[in-house]
Amino acid sequence: MIAEIAQQAQKKNRSAAQSAEDLVDVRFCAVGDDDQNIYDYGDASARYIREFEQFFPRHRLSELTQNYRSSGAIVEAAAVIVEKLQDRRKAAVISVDTARRADPLQGHYHDPQRPELGRVCLLEAASASIEDQADAACLELLRLAAEVGEKKWNWSSTAVLVRTRAQAAVLRTALAAHGINISYDLRDIVPFLRIRETILARKALDRSLQDNRWLGRGDLQRLGENLDIRFGSTWSKAIRRHLEEIGSEIEPGAQVSPEQVLEDFVEWARRWQPDQDGVAVMTAHSSKGLEFDNVLVLDSGWLGQRREAQDSDRRLLYVAATRARHSLTFVTSATTRGRVLEDLNDAPAILHRKPDESLRPKDPPGIWRPLTLHDVYLSFLAREAAASPGRMETALSTVPTGAPIAFTPVIHASPGGDFDIRIACTALEDGHLGRVSRRFRMSMDAGWRDARVYAVVEWNRRDNHEGYRDDCCRDTW
Repeated sequence: MIAEIAQQAQKKNRSAAQSAEDLVDVRFCAVGDDDQNIYDYGDASARYIREFEQFFPRHRLSELTQNYRSSGAIVEAAAVIVEKLQDRRKAAVISVDTARRADPLQGHYHDPQRPELGRVCLLEAASASIEDQADAACLELLRLAAEVGEKKWNWSSTAVLVRTRAQAAVLRTALAAHGINISYDLRDIVPFLRIRETILARKALDRSLQDNRWLGRGDLQRLGENLDIRFGSTWSKAIRRHLEEIGSEIEPGAQVSPEQVLEDFVEWARRWQPDQDGVAVMTAHSSKGLEFDNVLVLDSGWLGQRREAQDSDRRLLYVAATRARHSLTFVTSATTRGRVLEDLNDAPAILHRKPDESLRPKDPPGIWRPLTLHDVYLSFLAREAAASPGRMETALSTVPTGAPIAFTPVIHASPGGDFDIRIACTALEDGHLGRVSRRFRMSMDAGWRDARVYAVVEWNRRDNHEGYRDDCCRDTW
């Protein structure tokens, strides 16, 4: 905005200008929330919101003070977090929207027989370590799910927020150990544009572009239907739905440019994510703009190396807290509670709890964990299987998602001591399907029960390190 004003100002006489409004005649609406300014780096600053009034003295200000998402208990706790911020712009107190003013503070989880349900909770873990806080969070999730009940509790609208990405990996391990299903961000596993089904759909659209063949509603419906009949996977079903959505916008009998459809498809595939099907694990920064029924926030490492909380720490905590609709729990410790959550610690409406050890599962159910591209030896087909690449590629082009896989260790170990684990697929008549990478770590007695095909991806010679490209027997596989 400031850059645009500066450009326009060059076209006018600055000598008589008293404000930005004298330099350029614009009408626009600017929306900002200094409480949620969590990007202090990169020149981001709440002062731009405050300076707006100086640039545009004839502005009209409206404060948005109603929260339409969170329960009254969560809104009150969030207000405590930000009430001591310096140079805070808001004058009015944030409250629940008018339609919910008469609702109990516990909101959707209110139960007269259990008044504690729905209150904001401080859960004290054994220590400030991420391992202890992750363990406490898992026990609390099991308790909350049992207390709320199946009718109201939704695992697919539950999130646990941490300070760093490294902590997220520890948390996922703890959730799996407690038998709690995890929802993964597809971008952390495999790019959707690399998956077999996406590539086939993209190639079909590209052929239409090369042939200059315009596409109608029926063409897109048939493409999605044929792909889904062939594979019946999560990926093919998502592609089919999207192609049908594009087709629904085309008038019956009309056709559109294949270039237009291809651009739309690629842009969609870059950002597509499967529906959340378990607990979401992410950093507090990544959670901005999202919302969940239930949120747990771990304060381990929240201050970094600092001894006292700064305004930036409180704003990030506020953003994390206001992701929650019905249930909010802060996982803390005796050493961090007074530094990170000092104001909440003394708030009378806050419930204090310790983890319920009786809920620790003795024999948790198995949890699926997808391997990432880093876990797989991606050049296996172009290097190790070079003697029969055609047979292997045919097998990989037809193997269904969900097909059983066996991890088979060979007799020798690599110089680093890791097992050379090959992957055999029972859907194939002979031979190995691939191999995991040397970076992959799996103890042979770690209790692995089963393995399935998650996705088939395409890889290229140029994706390899320059020193290994000549070892590949083909350009694409």
